[in-house]
Amino acid sequence: MAPQSQVTESRFEPCASTASLFLYAQGSVILCLHHDTLAVERRFTSHQDNIEFISVDNVSERGAGRLVVSYDVGQTAIVWDIFTGTEIARFASFEHLRVASWMRNGNVAFGTQE
Repeated sequence: MAPQSQVTESRFEPCASTASLFLYAQGSVILCLHHDTLAVERRFTSHQDNIEFISVDNVSERGAGRLVVSYDVGQTAIVWDIFTGTEIARFASFEHLRVASWMRNGNVAFGTQE
């Protein structure tokens, strides 16, 4: 009888970047690092659960690499100001979100899976 191979789940860690910063999630914390030195600029610590995805606004004039949204397994989305570290808005989702995308007008659109 041939041995069965084990299938391990491969999972990418949530991350995003702007022109000068790299954002990386470790559990419920987002680290904001400088591209050139990888020095930690700040930490976002308001999530209670592990973060599933991060999306940076690199398209709108309003956000211009300044706004970021993160979403955790507890179905909470938080919009942050990258430069100040302040929480701008918090949303609770009734459905499990899979993606967030910033629009040119500065709004963020969320997507689910059916």
